[in-house]
Amino acid sequence: MKFNLFILAQKNSLGGGLTTMDTYYHGLQKVMERYGVGEMVFRQDSLWKSRSLDKTELDDGLEQAKTFGANFVLLILNRKSNPIYSAFTDLVDRNYGFHSLCITEAPNWKFAKDQKFPNCKLKPSATKSVPPNEMGQYLGNVAMKVNLKASGTKHFVPDVPKGLEDTLVLEADVTHPSPGFLIGCPSIAAIVGSVDAHCGKFLGSMRLQRKDKKEMIDDVTEMVRERIHDWATENKRLPANILYYRDGVRDGQYAQVKAEELPKICHAFDIEVQAGTWKSSSAKLVSKTRADGCRGSQTTQCSILSRC
Repeated sequence: MKFNLFILAQKNSLGGGLTTMDTYYHGLQKVMERYGVGEMVFRQDSLWKSRSLDKTELDDGLEQAKTFGANFVLLILNRKSNPIYSAFTDLVDRNYGFHSLCITEAPNWKFAKDQKFPNCKLKPSATKSVPPNEMGQYLGNVAMKVNLKASGTKHFVPDVPKGLEDTLVLEADVTHPSPGFLIGCPSIAAIVGSVDAHCGKFLGSMRLQRKDKKEMIDDVTEMVRERIHDWATENKRLPANILYYRDGVRDGQYAQVKAEELPKICHAFDIEVQAGTWKSSSAKLVSKTRADGCRGSQTTQCSILSRC
């Protein structure tokens, strides 16, 4: 994949020099080529520097990135800032649709010192240098994050696809508000599902629970339909197997999962079969939690088996 890179940076980050920024980009590009991530193109004028990077300035910078035809935006901060990061991700995800990544200056200052970049003036606190091999590891991690943002697969076990090419892997969990949260803050349920035989890419569905602190998921059928649809869209057929991992339930709650959630998964599969979009099929559903397995029921197209 080709990335047209646009950089948003706070003033004084990376020493404030275009030479430093350009050299950092070339270091990242070399690592990306080594890992086969893709090609990254960075123009000297595709750099937006601001002192505060409040939401208005971030919006102005992203509008400039849009004008430049960027599809990947790198945000470089002097130090960690939750307000700036939150505003940045909100804008890129909801308003612009860019791939994005945020890094802080500390590793880059050390990188600049190691490589003796002339335009990088280190702060007094940044006295320790990082060996080149460690900087390569850092850039390697950045490159893998770029790959993940671009829907790539970081790594996989070679023999795994042979057993999972017809299998949809689901994982579900419910997150509850912690003590001290605002009164009425809802619990959130999510189900993610694989779309490839490597199980390297999972797409997700999320719903608010209708009752706070409820562990059993309300909208299993709707979310699983979305996960089946995406798997089938990618593979041009319905899965023959569904493997369901359920996290966050106690041993005593597993009977509830068996009674309430598993039949809804089968119901979701039946609806997709009856929709006729994909070739008619049947599926075996195997569920697994930290508790014991289940044995059970049969629906028209989906049978629930004991755990593996």
